[in-house]
Amino acid sequence: MLESMNNANTAYCLTGSADNTDAAGSIHTEGCAHTSEKDFTAGAVHDSSALTNTGFAGATAIETPTGKSTQQKCGFFAGTGTQESAAGFPTGTPAVVQVKIINGLFKLNAASDPTTPDMRNVGTALGGDINKFWKELHSAAKDYFTTQGKQRTEVSKQTLIALGSKTSVDKHIRSILAATNGTSPQSAKGNIDAEYKQYIGENNEETDKLWSKLEATRVVDPEKDDGSTTELKSLTDPKILAGLLAYYEAKAAAKQKQEAEKITKLKNELADQKGQSPEAECNELESTEKCNEEKICSWHTDVKNGEKNCKYNATKAKEKGVPVTQAQTAAAEAKIEKCSDKKKDDCKFPDCKWEEETCKDSSFLVNKKLSLITAIFVSLLAF
Repeated sequence: MLESMNNANTAYCLTGSADNTDAAGSIHTEGCAHTSEKDFTAGAVHDSSALTNTGFAGATAIETPTGKSTQQKCGFFAGTGTQESAAGFPTGTPAVVQVKIINGLFKLNAASDPTTPDMRNVGTALGGDINKFWKELHSAAKDYFTTQGKQRTEVSKQTLIALGSKTSVDKHIRSILAATNGTSPQSAKGNIDAEYKQYIGENNEETDKLWSKLEATRVVDPEKDDGSTTELKSLTDPKILAGLLAYYEAKAAAKQKQEAEKITKLKNELADQKGQSPEAECNELESTEKCNEEKICSWHTDVKNGEKNCKYNATKAKEKGVPVTQAQTAAAEAKIEKCSDKKKDDCKFPDCKWEEETCKDSSFLVNKKLSLITAIFVSLLAF
């Protein structure tokens, strides 16, 4: 209806000639064509250009008497002083001038004399609550068409270049080196510039190769539940990519936990071979009192044939504030103390070794090396 205001004076009439018919056949020729189904299709943009920052383009005011017509031409705006016998708005009391249609969009100045405000600027077209209604309607319509016109944000090579800014990459490389070397990111050492050039390039020229590699990477297909995979480049919706990232982060965390458990088990098994595990240390205690006095041991009355009564108690060690690594260290120190009191003739392999005029635990250096190897292995898992 707003657009029809731009069709000159004929837009306000249903027919161009006075007659007694409903004028249905003359509507289109007079500029009042009815709407079509597509005008009401969800998401359809009929004519967004009709919206401006201030109002509706082309919706100039219809002033009296430019919209005036005869009763036969547009009975909807007819007026009558005898409503009991004739159709039309009252021309008496209440007067026809008080008639306001579509929240003030149309007013009757007199019988068959409709007027409309200048809707090119809704801020000044009408006053009071009516003005507020049309201003809010215009704002909502503008927001709708603006949203419809926006492009969906997609991850692209430009995203990679943005993420691969020198400052960002420098920060991440330093963090990785720091984690590997056990230092702070600020004191991390290494040729960071060389690493950056290798993966990003001097002027982002390497991003083409990196982007192609990323696109070709096969990942779990989020649309299927049969374990099939798809190329990463087929997924562009940020929401799907965020869900995929969460999936792989959870999977990586679970794998890291499994590997950590394997390392701990391997470490304990190797320590058992040298008699330096918490379990081995507890097994050496032969009395209930000495066993229960230890922060990491508990005495068990019912044991299988061949098993020791004094066993390592992880729960007790945790309650006493002794973690597994400390318990292992304590066991190693206990072994060292046992060797350090021995004379040269009593310092014998495999438990002890005479070195630099002192009896030392023969597996002490082996234990330190094992810890170092384990630490390096854990660091490598990060890559």
